Amino acid sequence: MRNLIFTATILRLDSPVHCTRLRVAIGPYIVHAPGILRNFLSNLRRVAIFTVFLFFTVFLSSPAAAQEAAFNEQQALDEIWDAIEGETRCFFARDYECWKQHWVNESHAFQAWNNADGSSDASVGWQAIDEQVGNYIKEHPLNGAESSHPIVRRKEPTVKFYGPNCAYLTWKQYNSNRENTSFHLSHEARIMERVDGRWKIAMVAAFWDSTTTIPIDSLKD
Repeated sequence: MRNLIFTATILRLDSPVHCTRLRVAIGPYIVHAPGILRNFLSNLRRVAIFTVFLFFTVFLSSPAAAQEAAFNEQQALDEIWDAIEGETRCFFARDYECWKQHWVNESHAFQAWNNADGSSDASVGWQAIDEQVGNYIKEHPLNGAESSHPIVRRKEPTVKFYGPNCAYLTWKQYNSNRENTSFHLSHEARIMERVDGRWKIAMVAAFWDSTTTIPIDSLKD
């Protein structure tokens, strides 16, 4: 029986030399094949690199991925607080047009609140919210005052982002009376949406403690 001799290069990951040699003969011929294996591994490496490059090129070129990659959470949060404070300020000033621009004017908008008698209510959809708040602003003028609650302080905020276009927030809010002598506490929640690059309110929940007054000077910054 003829001798079989074949020589090849074999990678060894546990060896500092990284390769060893195996020698096998086929009949009287000796075949040396380390170059074949090197070429194979080199081509395999090129294919792997190209595959990874192609994946990231396609992924990052999509609009959603590009938006995700460019998302700045702190900048978004600053813009969200500006929108929340603006909506509250406009409502307390009875400025309907200013208040309206801070809302998502869509059917999924929602507003819930409690009343001084202990009951609660809700408006579902922008049309209902617009009608309810519009009537409230008309029926509760300030009669020369600049705001129904001149001082508003927010404490203990929590924030959760659901991607670059949606956020959920809660906090405690202290609302002064017109004379700035006391606060009433309200528990607040918002769902915020980014619409055409601008953060707007999609949901408001506000529950006030109308029976307890807090002295204006007792609340520390």
